[in-house]
Amino acid sequence: MARKKLNDKFIQSLKGTGKRQEYCDTLLSGFGVRVAKEGKVSYYVRFRHRNKIKRETLGYYPILSLADARDIARSKLADVMNGTYSVHQTQQLTIRQAYDLFIELYAKVHNKDWKRSSSRLNRFMAEYGDMDLKDLTRIDIIAHLDQLVAQGVPTQSNRAHSALSRFLNWCVERGYLDHSPCQGVRKVAKEISRDRVLDDTELHKVWNACDTFGYPFGPLFKLLI
Repeated sequence: MARKKLNDKFIQSLKGTGKRQEYCDTLLSGFGVRVAKEGKVSYYVRFRHRNKIKRETLGYYPILSLADARDIARSKLADVMNGTYSVHQTQQLTIRQAYDLFIELYAKVHNKDWKRSSSRLNRFMAEYGDMDLKDLTRIDIIAHLDQLVAQGVPTQSNRAHSALSRFLNWCVERGYLDHSPCQGVRKVAKEISRDRVLDDTELHKVWNACDTFGYPFGPLFKLLI
């Protein structure tokens, strides 16, 4: 995390480098910008409230100007200093915060294999996790899925699509979102179903191996054959 006197010229020069970048403003302590891997620039403010470090995303460049973002940050920091800051002032959940709630309240309760499901969105969370949940768009999701296909992992793209759909539908049910940005987004990779069957020699080996399994799986596999 580098310290930098933030100005419009510097903000305009920020580009995606394939890794996340952060710059803290030397003019206003706690204020800064973050550059996502693909180049999306967001403003944030960081402060301590009730002995906990809090971080809020203020908005995104160029929709929000540097001057306006700094003013918003200054106002929030003043509220903290004056003791008038309230957690209800926070704009909304970040994607990562909402996903953590999804894992704790839903996935761990209903899915024994929740760790594997969670791992399917590691790349997505690394890139978009700090974004406000309500700022997530269909374009962001499509871009992420297309990126996985371009990296040569089309099956992972489809699995990520399923995981995102399940997560965002849950957010709608909880009232965190009015609608799912994943709605209407199709799986981008076409999967080829497996049509190979075991030949007679392979079936013979499996049949003999069933004798070592014992009851009930040995007889069950023979019945399936």
